Amino acid sequence: VCSSDLVWAFAWLPILVDGRMLSTGASQNIGINAVDPGRLTTGVPTPPPEDRFRIDAGASAWQLEPWFTIAARQWKAGEIPLWTPYQGFGAPLAANFQSAVFDPLMMLPVVTFGVPLGQDVAVLGLLLAGMLAAFAFARLVGLTRLAGIVLGVGFGLSGYFLTASNNEFCRIYAYIPVLLMLVELALRRRQRSEEHTSELQSR
Repeated sequence: VCSSDLVWAFAWLPILVDGRMLSTGASQNIGINAVDPGRLTTGVPTPPPEDRFRIDAGASAWQLEPWFTIAARQWKAGEIPLWTPYQGFGAPLAANFQSAVFDPLMMLPVVTFGVPLGQDVAVLGLLLAGMLAAFAFARLVGLTRLAGIVLGVGFGLSGYFLTASNNEFCRIYAYIPVLLMLVELALRRRQRSEEHTSELQSR
């Protein structure tokens, strides 16, 4: 497991130690910083960072990060984030699953650390947990430790997690190995139950 942790940490090293972030709010998304993606809100021209591998850089910057900011503000004020008044004539937050306002694994880091640091903590934390769960599943079904490391690293650094890392919903797929483990354990329990029933009947 330590080996897979090291590979995972090396892959995300710029974010973990170099002050980078998963946010695309400062990238080439017109409308985030005035009308020019190369200008900050102060109007000072700045060269925008390159982001050539994320498949939808605008989704998080235009939609998810504003939702998280509004929801975190309302939670801190002791309000339930049911609605955002800043989108058109108003738009639902609680009835919008992508806003994740009732997901403690997303909202606790965002409320605690703010956006975008909280988003980084939530997404990377769950991707790490998914990688460890993939390793655990491999061991559960009888694979060797090396095979488990390969499976865990391959899953934790799969292409979709990298290209959609700015969108918090990518972390949903990190639950896949957990579900696989639960299915495996349920099947084993059923098998033991059937064997026990068969043994009782044979007596």
